[in-house]
Amino acid sequence: MEIIYQNRSPIRNSGFAPDSEPLSSGEIKLNSEGNFEKIVEIMRKNPLVENMIPDFFPYREACIDFLEIPLKNLAPSSLYVLRGELEIIKNLWGRLLTEYGLDILKLPKERCLIEFFLKESLYRVGPPIIEVSPEDSGTLVIVDGLHRITYARELGYKTVNVVMVSQPAIPLPVLPVEWSEIKLYDQTPPSELKRRYRFSSLREIYKWIAENPQRFLRGFGEEPATKISSHFFYRRLI
Repeated sequence: MEIIYQNRSPIRNSGFAPDSEPLSSGEIKLNSEGNFEKIVEIMRKNPLVENMIPDFFPYREACIDFLEIPLKNLAPSSLYVLRGELEIIKNLWGRLLTEYGLDILKLPKERCLIEFFLKESLYRVGPPIIEVSPEDSGTLVIVDGLHRITYARELGYKTVNVVMVSQPAIPLPVLPVEWSEIKLYDQTPPSELKRRYRFSSLREIYKWIAENPQRFLRGFGEEPATKISSHFFYRRLI
């Protein structure tokens, strides 16, 4: 059910090339810097992938904090990391630290959203996103930033600065895994080797919604009932 994987990575630019060459050379020019409040603003307006449930925003009323968290307390939500992505993080970490004094593994709260140009392309980087929900018994799950946190572990960091989300309107569609289960690949593995999914079908998602209506409604703005009903009717689930 990779199609239901939620777009909960709104502060990261996805335009990095699959190899590290573009980040190892060329001038890095900072375009803008944003604080934690800017990240919160972006995250609250972030929908599901392909707007799967129209006008639904998982973090609309979630509790969002900026915290320094021990690495040992964080759990991955992916079963793999990519060698090329780790090289990109290594180069980006080294260059931004050397040229601008910015440590992407410990971005400060007042400068935690960085946009920069490299070879005429615009990139964005922010802190890793961590989510905690009752479905995972309070486990601190890495939503975005696995490669950065993996590299922080390699460097011997004890803590990282993160954006922590609790009380989302719907739980992550993937389950936390153990660090020992993660494998290193040169290319993205097949879907069945990427993650473990909480929901095996769209019907299971709607079953969860039916059992947790008040929590789910927090993801909508005013008067969501008509939108929900029409969407469910279209899906022939009510």
